Amino acid sequence: MSAVVVMRYEKPRLLERHMPHSVLSRRARGAAAVLASSLLLASIAGPLTRASAAAEAVPLDPGTIVSSDGRVFPAAPVSALSSPPFRGTGVLPESVRPTVVPPHPEAVPLEIDYDGNLIAIPTALARTESVIDTDERRQVTDTTVFPYRAIVSLIAYFPTGTGICTGFFMDADTLATAGHCVYNADWGGWATGIVAYPGRNGGTAPYGLAYATYIFATSGWTANGDHRYDYGAIKLDTALGNTVGWLGYGVKLDENVVKKNVRIFGYPGDKPAGTMWGTRRDIKGVEAQKLYYKIDTYGGQSGSPVYGKLSNTCQTCAFGIHAYGIGTEPYPGSNSGTRVSDSVFANLVYWASQ
Repeated sequence: MSAVVVMRYEKPRLLERHMPHSVLSRRARGAAAVLASSLLLASIAGPLTRASAAAEAVPLDPGTIVSSDGRVFPAAPVSALSSPPFRGTGVLPESVRPTVVPPHPEAVPLEIDYDGNLIAIPTALARTESVIDTDERRQVTDTTVFPYRAIVSLIAYFPTGTGICTGFFMDADTLATAGHCVYNADWGGWATGIVAYPGRNGGTAPYGLAYATYIFATSGWTANGDHRYDYGAIKLDTALGNTVGWLGYGVKLDENVVKKNVRIFGYPGDKPAGTMWGTRRDIKGVEAQKLYYKIDTYGGQSGSPVYGKLSNTCQTCAFGIHAYGIGTEPYPGSNSGTRVSDSVFANLVYWASQ
């Protein structure tokens, strides 16, 4: 007799928070008010606290950690330069079931230009900004294999828009992603809720889903839209990383990064919804806070890990977090992401420990 798998349909659990009016236009405030009313009717998560006036008034180092509930965190020094990966058990706990992913026709792939402005997707320009010449990406048809199951499809709800992004587990209940996937000034600031589907494969999430409880970014991104600080993290309500595993991450010297072969896999918006695609190529150039590569990507893959072998003990490890399509200087014709530098590594470690 054949086994029957029961698939669950989940409504997104959104976070309700008090937004500073200064970040929203009158039109955006109206849209946010409508959204807030629907959240109250749905009886979802309770309010988060507003940042204190004192914290808002103090200029912060751009690498300073900030959170969606207004907290500011001091830099935490670390002695190590890498955090190892974990393959996970691959076995779902009894409390978790595969999930049917509902359609999200309102969601658009999130892609940001170097000035921190949202690019309208899809457009012909956006397509050429990420896919370089011939599209070399291939689909991952079995997303239950590590590390693909540790790569996550994200649906991010903002006060005035809904976006598609990618993230990856770096701990049992923590995802790394691009900063613009958690904070988007064009859409009203902090995401009001994020739903995460590890190892999503089209309309099915084989490892269920998890909801964001807290989200983090850096002040360089939230205050200034500086692309060098465009990275963040998501704390989840379920430790699915114990099942799907997580990628390692670490710091590597410039001469050991250039020409390093790396992979980028995620959830691009130009492919069938919820399917994972990616490819591999060498890193073309580095700066203190950026990596450049001619690896094909598309909006929606923001937040994907730029990963490869860091060391013998960290063979599936992220060197960076993908965030941008083709730019100009200093490496024209290349896509780019945030490099895992000493300070980025320290922030990732801190987020994972929360």
